[in-house]
Amino acid sequence: TVKITLEDTILAEMVTEQLSRLPGVAISDSDAADLVISRVKTPENVPHLLLGGKAEEGCEVLPMPVRLGDLTDRVRYILSGRNRFARSSIVEFAGFTLSTEDGMMSDDKSDKQVRLTDKEKLMIVSLFEEPTKSLDRQGLLQKVWGYADTAETHTLETHLYRLRQKLEESLDAKDLIVTKDGIYTLKI
Repeated sequence: TVKITLEDTILAEMVTEQLSRLPGVAISDSDAADLVISRVKTPENVPHLLLGGKAEEGCEVLPMPVRLGDLTDRVRYILSGRNRFARSSIVEFAGFTLSTEDGMMSDDKSDKQVRLTDKEKLMIVSLFEEPTKSLDRQGLLQKVWGYADTAETHTLETHLYRLRQKLEESLDAKDLIVTKDGIYTLKI
């Protein structure tokens, strides 16, 4: 179950329409202020997304304006049971610190910073959480985008190319994520 709080009736209708297209998702209350989206009944520890506004305890805020695709991806991610950001909001590796709350990644030595997109954060966190710090293409697609193993797409390669450029230009972090024989590895 995921609770999404909206302050705008028109936005609530748009979100309801978009999320109702996700397989296995049922919208059990489409009141103008709150949407409760559920796949499995889990009464305790329900993730709560707030669109705009100030964060409350136990509540994740998505800043306005919210792209429906990003919201849909976030709900799909939470419902998949992979909501890893709840465990720790800071990831430290290889002399860098990544805040999973605001997407800021910084070089611990130089204090240089860069803001990562949600997908870029998910790529780094997904690799970091693996015991070997490595995933194959299908594994990374599944963890970040929820794609089937047979999906033919250049999404991963495109996002990874942009992430590598951003890290090298902003943090002088060359070869932080390497690819060898179809395996993506986070160098720590």
